Amino acid sequence: MTAGRVRFARGAAGVAGFLLLWQVAGGSGLVGWMPSAGETLGRAFSLAVDPEFLADLGGTLSAAAIGLPLAVLVAVPVGLLLGTVPVVEEMTRVFVEFLRPIPSVALIPLALFFVQPELNAKVALIVFAASWPILINTVYGV
Repeated sequence: MTAGRVRFARGAAGVAGFLLLWQVAGGSGLVGWMPSAGETLGRAFSLAVDPEFLADLGGTLSAAAIGLPLAVLVAVPVGLLLGTVPVVEEMTRVFVEFLRPIPSVALIPLALFFVQPELNAKVALIVFAASWPILINTVYGV
């Protein structure tokens, strides 16, 4: 048996063992709040054909498809500027360090207040959340 097949067999055995443990713990009532693996996987497969779920999934994916490139378009040039011009980096350091640790989830009420709760709010939050890692890594990369 090749190393790749052995690795695959071990991974498959680990997944099967996890599913078996989950089924026993949830199905036997050992963990009262946890549904069994069969119930959960059945619900997941039924969601895969639910039109309402698929529409919501499409909305989320379209927001991500718009927000992530916008974050790159914003953060990479700003990161290049901050990384190459020390005066600009020193002038903006306080602002960047103040905004960076704010979790994007905490801004949901604020985003809904300023932007209509449609695609715009989702895109704005995605751009905010994705811009910081891109910006910081661009600055450090330069």
